[in-house]
Amino acid sequence: MSCLGFAVLFGGGVAWLVGAHAAGTVRPPLFRASCAALATLLATLGALTWLQVQVWRDNDSLWTHAMIATPECSICHDNYGAAIINRERKAPGETLIAIEHFVRALMLKPDREKPYGGLGLALLQLNRPGDAEAALRRATAKFPTETGMLNNLGMALHQQGRFEEAVPFLRRAVALNERNVVVRANLARALAGLGRYDEALAEFRSAAEEQPFAVEPRIGLVLVYRDMGNVVEMRKQLTILRQLHPDAAREIVARHDL
Repeated sequence: MSCLGFAVLFGGGVAWLVGAHAAGTVRPPLFRASCAALATLLATLGALTWLQVQVWRDNDSLWTHAMIATPECSICHDNYGAAIINRERKAPGETLIAIEHFVRALMLKPDREKPYGGLGLALLQLNRPGDAEAALRRATAKFPTETGMLNNLGMALHQQGRFEEAVPFLRRAVALNERNVVVRANLARALAGLGRYDEALAEFRSAAEEQPFAVEPRIGLVLVYRDMGNVVEMRKQLTILRQLHPDAAREIVARHDL
């Protein structure tokens, strides 16, 4: 977009040059020299466009470039860390790299609370829920209506076995985004952890109705029925899980000896 004005000017110049040459007002030597100059300009613009595309190719390239250009940019380090932890697949050690960038973002701007949210999620991914809790409490205090942060704080408490404390945060997250089946399934898991199976089943069923092919509520239904001792319903839900997500079903059977 930054080259749009030059492109319009270039197009106008070409049109004028061709018209002038056809009318005989521009002599052949000047026409050839002008064409060569325009070709050089076009190649330069093309190279600049290609370089810009490399920067804007994806979040990683964009924020990598931004950090190199402005190494003291807190937002750049924060967003680069977020790009890492949101990858579906990460190489070993990449989560630690993300943590380094979140810490750097906080060092540059100690009054910014948002990097605490990313830091908390990264610590959760490293199975450090206690450390994650501290970061996420600070983040949710500043951003009390951020569904993701509330969910992650609930999960940090859940992973520590503090189900009673987790439920209010997860309920708030569900209230903010009722169609988010992952958050609703996490709430159901916390309720199941408290032995409140009827409430857990209601949340899992609601999530499954919202997104019938989502894996989280299907797994939850299998495990809740197992905990309730309802073998018939457990097997029924396990059959559905096998049909929809065979890999997840095999993992659940192996992990829980079903």
